[in-house]
Amino acid sequence: MADHTPSLLNRWVELSIEVGSNATVFSGKVVQVDRETLTITCPRHERFRSLKGQVTKALVLADGQVEAEFCSSIIQHSVDAKQQAEVFIVAYPESFKSHSHRTAERLETKMAAKASIIYVDEELMPLEVRRRQLTVIIADISEKGVKMMSNILFPDHAQLLLRFCLRGEEFHPMAAIAWSRAVSDYYTYGLEFVNPDRSMQQTVRDIHLTQTFR
Repeated sequence: MADHTPSLLNRWVELSIEVGSNATVFSGKVVQVDRETLTITCPRHERFRSLKGQVTKALVLADGQVEAEFCSSIIQHSVDAKQQAEVFIVAYPESFKSHSHRTAERLETKMAAKASIIYVDEELMPLEVRRRQLTVIIADISEKGVKMMSNILFPDHAQLLLRFCLRGEEFHPMAAIAWSRAVSDYYTYGLEFVNPDRSMQQTVRDIHLTQTFR
């Protein structure tokens, strides 16, 4: 195993597998690690189809955040009917792409907000799209970005205009989608602020000092 790679045993991972034009995401746990393979168990999907030989992109999670990612091939894929689980054996990855931990404190909020899609792949969206305000939930916030939850599938590489209130003051930061995950019947997004407002950052710092949202 390569040096400076995350310890994978008992870690939670998400496997994204593309078959044709469709992508399926499995969330599971690494239950066995050796020098050649990883064994990952995931809750069973309603429809079973062998994915042996497919390539998967895996996200290694730590406290709900993406710590690292890698690509690997699926050596074996089977169903454990007794445990109602799907079992993936994948080749131990040759390399990892590490994600540095956030240095900013993250504050849980669980507050409702509005989001509008402004850009996708740096292309400005039509006015009728930009005016459409969608209801989302901000799960946590830091000076650098937010974790957002929604039942809406937003485009990859989109930039959103957010609207939310902190301590009675409304803020409208622009934020870019850095990562996304499908969880049950909703989606979780990691957003990074684009040129964040200093007043908003100061408010977040002040709230962190008191640990109280009003």
